Amino acid sequence: MTRFLLATMLTVFAGTAVAQTVTVTTETGEVETVQTTEATAPREPVRTCVRNTGSRVIAAQNARAAKDGKPQRCAPVSGRVYTSEDIARTGQVEIYDALRMLDPSIR
Repeated sequence: MTRFLLATMLTVFAGTAVAQTVTVTTETGEVETVQTTEATAPREPVRTCVRNTGSRVIAAQNARAAKDGKPQRCAPVSGRVYTSEDIARTGQVEIYDALRMLDPSIR
């Protein structure tokens, strides 16, 4: 019973710790209230999250999720993802050389 009560309390209070507001005082003395959420923080792309596959099952689910404002899901496959911006940022002409710069395990 004690474990159940502890688990219930942790679950209930975990949501309040995620969505908090922060009061910020600027140099001019004005006070701003800022809502801190995961959506406001800039995120680095996850290299192991494959969102588009050949079957397009996850792509269709992600399209619906994006339309509904929900987060996108990763496909249950292993692999790495590199965007065209990542490849262009390397400055290499050949894709082989660009991928070798992005991932040293590629030979």
